[in-house]
Amino acid sequence: MKYIATLLLLCFLGSLQAQVKEVKIPTKLDNITQAYHYNTDNKNFFFLQSRKQLQGVQLTDSLTEKQSLFTTIPYYFDDTVVAFTAAEENKATMYITTAKDIQAKTFDFKQNRTTTAAPFTWNDKEEDSFLHFSHGDKFYALHTRFQNNQIRFLQLDANLKPQKDTLVNFTGYNFYLGSNSQVSLNQALQDSVPMTYIEMNQPTDLLKAAAQRKYYIHNDILYITLDTSNQSTEILSIDLNTQKSTYASYPQPFNKPHLKHPASNSMLFDNKLVQAYFDKQFISILLRDEQGEPLKTFNMTKDNADFITGEMIMIRNVRGLFKDQHTSVDKTGQFLLSAKNNSLHGIIAYPVGDHIVMQFGSANRNKPFARNFFFDVFINGSKTNMFNPYFKSIVVLATTALDQQLEPDFSFAIPNEDKLRTLRRKRGFSITNNKYKLVFKANNQDYYGKQESGSKTFDLVPF
Repeated sequence: MKYIATLLLLCFLGSLQAQVKEVKIPTKLDNITQAYHYNTDNKNFFFLQSRKQLQGVQLTDSLTEKQSLFTTIPYYFDDTVVAFTAAEENKATMYITTAKDIQAKTFDFKQNRTTTAAPFTWNDKEEDSFLHFSHGDKFYALHTRFQNNQIRFLQLDANLKPQKDTLVNFTGYNFYLGSNSQVSLNQALQDSVPMTYIEMNQPTDLLKAAAQRKYYIHNDILYITLDTSNQSTEILSIDLNTQKSTYASYPQPFNKPHLKHPASNSMLFDNKLVQAYFDKQFISILLRDEQGEPLKTFNMTKDNADFITGEMIMIRNVRGLFKDQHTSVDKTGQFLLSAKNNSLHGIIAYPVGDHIVMQFGSANRNKPFARNFFFDVFINGSKTNMFNPYFKSIVVLATTALDQQLEPDFSFAIPNEDKLRTLRRKRGFSITNNKYKLVFKANNQDYYGKQESGSKTFDLVPF
């Protein structure tokens, strides 16, 4: 009877899945070039861009259309859309950054109009912007000061009026760049590669984890991790409500700056920090607790990696098909050899029930000297990255699971669901086709958005 009940439950869940249907959003845009999705508190908004027009769409929680609003493309729209908020009912605000200011356009779906706020500017001889994001229904901008180790913390409303404007002081703390160079906070934070957002306690891809400057938001606290040198990890935190700040610096598990090929990185998760140090001959991983105290160290050498409970694989695209090819790596020496010439190194960690899953490895673009180009184009907005984070890259990746005592658990089945990979293998689906615009999740259901040639709808397809 128990078997029959389980079977009936699975059939019921399968029927629910089958009932999820494609949603078609009417549009008069002939050629949608970009699409954005934003949802918060059961509010769903889409913003569709063509060469000359911008369409805002408000949908219900079940993705049925409530209201559409069209406006002309503002002159500054070639710059970066960084965030959205929806603080008021039937309104949504889009924030755009340029080199010298922040712009905002608000869609009022009830009044059927759009408004553009006066731009927010700053003195670029005194400070420089380095991070913009929304959290809840608030928008934040962070700037570094040139003359001291301070961060200007701004919370701006839809009219770009400061609701908070505070200087957060990190004077007296050390920051590093390169092998052993002490620099200012501004030098450590600024880079041609935008800071990478990591959703704490969730799986991510190795290329995002390989970023040297990452930020997280957890329990209304902003965390910034800096792995800009191979000798330590610096962690800054700012409470978004009170602007109370903290600083911590933790040495890497194997700190030998004179080595010719050292690389290091870290990740925050579940009130812990994991650090990884990569060398041609070994990889060393250190787990720290909430106070930064060492908990456990793991080492991979060319002869041994007894803590690996999952697979070691190499991921690369099948030439011409843009689909993943996964190849097992049988020996740790082969893993280290494959990784030694790679330019990107990272570690991922997240909880699964009462276990910790860790993944680590390295990656490279198939073009040399392309680190900045790679992050700008493929990590921070290119649609190909939405469907395949390892597009045009070669990755070696090892996986392990730890129990509550931080011991390797060889009996634990590591979750391996990859819906995007399943989608990419679908017959006729090609991530390089311009009709595919974005992927998103609503009501625990995955969708991708597309516009067929000549179509007057933007289609949300479940998968």
